[in-house]
Amino acid sequence: MWDAELDVVHAWDLPFAIVPPPINLAYQADVEALERAAGTLLDAEVEAVRVHAGPTPRQIEKIVVRDTATRALLETAKGADLLVVGSRGRGGFGGLLLGSVSTQCVHHAPCPVTVVRETLDSSRRARIVVGVDGSACGHEALTWAIAEAAARQQPLVAVTAWSWLDQPGEFDPDFGATDVTAMAEAAVARARREMSGGADLDIEIR
Repeated sequence: MWDAELDVVHAWDLPFAIVPPPINLAYQADVEALERAAGTLLDAEVEAVRVHAGPTPRQIEKIVVRDTATRALLETAKGADLLVVGSRGRGGFGGLLLGSVSTQCVHHAPCPVTVVRETLDSSRRARIVVGVDGSACGHEALTWAIAEAAARQQPLVAVTAWSWLDQPGEFDPDFGATDVTAMAEAAVARARREMSGGADLDIEIR
């Protein structure tokens, strides 16, 4: 859709040998064999996906990096328009929605990040949701989301969140519906100012 080039990255590193230090120091790995195996794995994965992916990018570059997955992805993402990662969640924290690699990428990537979950059903995607909070980062996110929604011909929903706990002043025991209405109206006004009237969008107040 964007006529973009695609870099497919596979990171690998030497396996950690759980042996006593004297033996570990003498441990010798066949680095060239491991790197060849990493390249073979990457080739096979790209070809397997290409069969079912429909139209493919005009250029696909396969990159094998000897490093941790996080460092390899963040380094390769420099100058990219988008970083796409999966979410395996193998870090041992069952309650986390994202794995450790995807979490680090979301927080430290130099470009927008898409995290694709295993349960993704591409046939049901019908809208794009973006958070609006008046911050500089929020403005960048909104700008990116508007461009994506326009290119995909999909509706864009701008969501702004508010809470009376975030409001200035001391706790008011007489806090009532009138105050809630005023705060909701202020949140809508803030979102519309952020959009600068540049798009006809739905606004959800949560």
